Amino acid sequence: MMLHAETTNSLSPGHASKLIGSLIFLDQGAFAHVARAGLNHLKERQYTAQTRMTPDLLRSFSLIRAVLDLQPRRVVHVCPSEYDTLVVVSDASQDFPQQGKAGMLLAHQHGLRVGSFIVIDDPVFSMWDSHPTKIARLELLAVLHDILTFPSHFRGQKVVWWIDNVASLMSLVKGRDDSHELDFMSQLVHLLLGHLHCHIFCEWTPSASNWADGISHPGNSDPWWREHVASKCT
Repeated sequence: MMLHAETTNSLSPGHASKLIGSLIFLDQGAFAHVARAGLNHLKERQYTAQTRMTPDLLRSFSLIRAVLDLQPRRVVHVCPSEYDTLVVVSDASQDFPQQGKAGMLLAHQHGLRVGSFIVIDDPVFSMWDSHPTKIARLELLAVLHDILTFPSHFRGQKVVWWIDNVASLMSLVKGRDDSHELDFMSQLVHLLLGHLHCHIFCEWTPSASNWADGISHPGNSDPWWREHVASKCT
């Protein structure tokens, strides 16, 4: 169906609906979260009179093919497994437009401690829309950044990840989002996790209980970080 649409440079609302139906079967029955995102533009095509292919639809097709090539398996662990467990907390802050910070703390059951702190500025913000408040995007970017930066720590692991932002948390839990930006990052996170054979459970935590809340604001100078984590952290 995708090849025909690309060859003819045409995707009618009816054909878009058929393609969505096939892909929804894959995400619910076979691939789970990995296949849920990247479909917003395809879903929107069902409700327009336009038939010509667009760059957004071509990008969606590219992401769909990436999932099909990956062939992820839907696995739900209901009994104890051989996987080790990681506990991860992440947080982000935005005090001014076009300026944000994010931090992450990772604790392994065998004693490993890992931390990160990043500053997000204009080059990243320019990729998003013009709305000044981007905290949900920053929170989800922190998750994506940490998996990309420390893939060896996540490979073959079972992860409990605590987040204090509901919007970014729900995009991970659902595997998709109505916001194109959150949707894209959520898909990248689940593609990476699938490639790393990493099983993740995401949960909300109050900001006051989030270990990463301090490091996401002042960074390495955070007193809690320096007292409780830095001496054990790599």
